[in-house]
Amino acid sequence: MHDRSALLGNNIGLLKLSSSITFNERVRPVCLPPGISYKLPPETKCYFAGWGKNQDGGPFSHTLQQVELQIKSKLFCAAEYFNFQGVNQGAPMPSNIMCAQANNKDTCVGDFGGPLMCNVGNNTWYQYGVRSFGSSVCGQGSTFFTDVAELFWWIKTTSSIDFDSFTDVNECEQTPNPCPNNQRCTNTIGSYTCSNSEPMRIPFILLILTTFLVLNLLL
Repeated sequence: MHDRSALLGNNIGLLKLSSSITFNERVRPVCLPPGISYKLPPETKCYFAGWGKNQDGGPFSHTLQQVELQIKSKLFCAAEYFNFQGVNQGAPMPSNIMCAQANNKDTCVGDFGGPLMCNVGNNTWYQYGVRSFGSSVCGQGSTFFTDVAELFWWIKTTSSIDFDSFTDVNECEQTPNPCPNNQRCTNTIGSYTCSNSEPMRIPFILLILTTFLVLNLLL
């Protein structure tokens, strides 16, 4: 479990299996978004799956259910979070929380911990969220998720998996900066480099003077 799992936005844990999984047409892996640069734009359609209730007061489902939800903007989610009854009402939303919503569709009681999955193209599915909390009334309001992209480095560090062996991870997104003495970090395939050099910036006034002198010489 995350060492601060009691805080909203850190509702995440990892399990180490005792044996390998055999994949088939019903059991497939899901990818992880390797860092915050892989976030999806608002209104992206994603799917949530779970065995929660289908209606208020109803029984838990014995069949895996799915619902299409749309990722909402951080600004929209922050407003929803601020007004949410019973969950830190009036407090600012943590950066590692995201939300999704659909008309008259929602997650419900029993769906806690379920995945929010998005098809990013080429039939490649990524898990972008872990269901954290939502409205006490099924089908109303937004569902809030732990943002997996924000916690990618926690997953990488905790699991000790070498993600660079099968995907290009942007190490420069780590906090704090992986380079010593606040050197400039540049992402490379499978690694990163540190340097003291900064891109050359020509002052605007100097550029105008240089252009003026060149024109005078040509006249």
